[in-house]
Amino acid sequence: MATPPKEEWWTPQQFALVEDRSRQWCLTSFQPSDALAFESDGQSAVRKREADDDVASAAHVVPDGWDHEHCALCWEKISLIPDTDHSGYSDGRDWLCAVCYEKFIKPRTNRP
Repeated sequence: MATPPKEEWWTPQQFALVEDRSRQWCLTSFQPSDALAFESDGQSAVRKREADDDVASAAHVVPDGWDHEHCALCWEKISLIPDTDHSGYSDGRDWLCAVCYEKFIKPRTNRP
């Protein structure tokens, strides 16, 4: 049986992601979600709001402020922004673009 493709530059986390057959990848249409914005000492930062976040007084919610994800393998943007992929494969934690899913995940799904 042929060895499934991989990239030499992958981090150990990326290699573990493609080898982990317990992950259930589903084709998913991207939808913006809420973000948290933080201001401190004249600096600002934004991060995706998670379901279990307790919004701190130093943060405010930006509705639909998280407008993209990145493929965990090639960093391709997945978003509703024009000229980007509007869907990808997600396991609820990470995202993969369709190209990386077809090239790296699909060949591993039928392996013993």
